[in-house]
Amino acid sequence: MFRFGLFLSPNTPEFVCFFFFFKIFWSSV
Repeated sequence: MFRFGLFLSPNTPEFVCFFFFFKIFWSSV
């Protein structure tokens, strides 16, 4: 999923928001 995100759009704010959301979600699990 992370690779797909990088391939899709690594420099967009949407990607950054998604990355932080995923990181926080993964940390809380």
